[in-house]
Amino acid sequence: MQTRPILAIFFVAAAIALLGAGAAGAQVFYQYPAAPVVTDSEPAAGGIFGIGENSLLRFLGYGRFDINRSFDMGLELVVDNQDVYTSSEWRFGIGADAKYSIRPDSTTLPFDLSVLVGFGFQSGGDLTNFDIPVAGVISRALALENGRQVVPYGGVYVIVRHASFSPSSLPSSSNTDVDLELRLGTSVELWESGDAFLAVHIGEQFLFTVGFNARM
Repeated sequence: MQTRPILAIFFVAAAIALLGAGAAGAQVFYQYPAAPVVTDSEPAAGGIFGIGENSLLRFLGYGRFDINRSFDMGLELVVDNQDVYTSSEWRFGIGADAKYSIRPDSTTLPFDLSVLVGFGFQSGGDLTNFDIPVAGVISRALALENGRQVVPYGGVYVIVRHASFSPSSLPSSSNTDVDLELRLGTSVELWESGDAFLAVHIGEQFLFTVGFNARM
């Protein structure tokens, strides 16, 4: 069964639905738990739950699909709930990224290395964000005695963020800045085609995430 077209249709349709509702948005809200690109035979999908500053709760679903042997792409949908002043707000988002593996097949380096660029929107309440992240990602697969793998991974992200604030009782405002973010995590293979992972994002805001990843 060809799962990649089904996954792609699902994520594109969900993104269009969010855009049509007028609450479109995302950054690259997570980091895929490995530097290598996915393959044509094993596209991936997963889910993430995160806890961050200002009582942030994050719920995210994603899919990754190969473009060729060196490139893959990711699509993601995210829902955030966060305290803003005296109330909490829901924000909805979409995002996409393309990742390129820069480690040649003939290399003897003991790790995998890739670079990525993405874009996204997030909106809810009085705030709308547009982000462009650029990152370098590194990981290394370590074999366990039972044949499974543990994969420590990390990434350094430079994020160009444009934020617009439109409160009903005040004039609208906007600003653009550049943030530097470090993302560190570990993935553990639980079964032949599935992993669990945890990660921290350290930057303008701190975020702790746990998630699962299934290779189709």
